[in-house]
Amino acid sequence: LLVLSTSLLLFLAACAPSTQGVSTNPEANIAPESPAAQEVERVATAAFHRMELVKLEEGVYTANVLINLDVPQGVRWVLAEPTTEDSYTLRFTSTNVPGVAWIVTPEGVEPRRVEEGAPS
Repeated sequence: LLVLSTSLLLFLAACAPSTQGVSTNPEANIAPESPAAQEVERVATAAFHRMELVKLEEGVYTANVLINLDVPQGVRWVLAEPTTEDSYTLRFTSTNVPGVAWIVTPEGVEPRRVEEGAPS
């Protein structure tokens, strides 16, 4: 059991989404460094890990694992594209961080600019 737990933790660490570093995407690294932005990124990253864990355990992605996700006041998430066996897209926004949405896919978490007043 210890070996399985250790292996799972190492796998999840390897799958951890990267939101820092050099990117060829012009939208990358646009997230503000405020505590509110860091909180949205924390929740989006937690959602990513839950989605990956359910994929490992059940073989498919399901947003059901996000039902009891601890979401701070002002943060909203939507399933932007329905989950399939191999993919999903979640969108996290916050009333405290206007103009930025955190997009969560099997590839990781990426902040992107969004228009003010756009549906979140």
